[in-house]
Amino acid sequence: MSADLTDRPNRRLAADLPEEVALTVEAWIDDRPDFVPSSARKSTVTGHLDLFDITSERLENTRKLRVWLPPGYDAEENATRRYPVLYLHDGQNVFDRATSYLGTEWEADETATRLIEAKKIEPLLIVGIDHAGAARLAEYNPPFTSKGGVAHSGDRYLDFITQTVMPEVEGRYRVEPGPEHTALGGSSYGGNITLYAGMRHPDRFGALLVESPVFWAFGPGLMNLCKQHEWTQRVFVASGDSESKEAKVQAGYERGMEVLRATFTAQDLLPKRALLVVEPKATHHETSWARRLPQALEFFYGR
Repeated sequence: MSADLTDRPNRRLAADLPEEVALTVEAWIDDRPDFVPSSARKSTVTGHLDLFDITSERLENTRKLRVWLPPGYDAEENATRRYPVLYLHDGQNVFDRATSYLGTEWEADETATRLIEAKKIEPLLIVGIDHAGAARLAEYNPPFTSKGGVAHSGDRYLDFITQTVMPEVEGRYRVEPGPEHTALGGSSYGGNITLYAGMRHPDRFGALLVESPVFWAFGPGLMNLCKQHEWTQRVFVASGDSESKEAKVQAGYERGMEVLRATFTAQDLLPKRALLVVEPKATHHETSWARRLPQALEFFYGR
């Protein structure tokens, strides 16, 4: 952590290092006032949430899937009804403060319940795909971005979603198949891999929810691809004007949003098929993504 208790961006050590490198820890994460240790958190899940483990042979790891079912899913009158599905990365942070980073969550279960019961959106399933801990950054890293020496297994991660996760969910639940009923979303590095997934698999994902993507992280490859791609999905992209206190990093977020705005404008997608939101004073945090989630859900599933 930085001394002001904000997250530090990733840094790279120079190639010509001395024999001894001294590092100073300016602050620890549990110094933050919003940090709640996991042992002190109570579950905040609203509604019906199934949890089960799923293994990826390609990635050689196992993680949890968290499948939230909408109100009325088990009702007799809905026995043959099929539902659209939204897959979200970083599943630990989607539904429950007891498992989330820093003890804050997206509140996807509370938000979807409220909007469905108010008849503002159609009922849907939401699937949280847990990240794989130390492998998270590599899995959310598209294959053409290797700046900083970070491994990239983004293609294998997307194979895991399309070839393992989606068939498992479609086999267990009454999911409406097809890209027009399937959305993918994530934040930060999860936003990067979501954009890439939309370009690699337009035949699988018909809607993309992209929060605070870190365009600047690994060079211009992702933005160049976005500029060249012909976008066919509905796309919701949001960022804050205070994502980082470091001016250079904040400028990276803003340049990425400008590139997407120009791209979507040139393809005549705004505002019906694409929506770009820059929220004043919003930071790089789950509270920001939770606050903007209702707008994204209404954009995709609004009645």
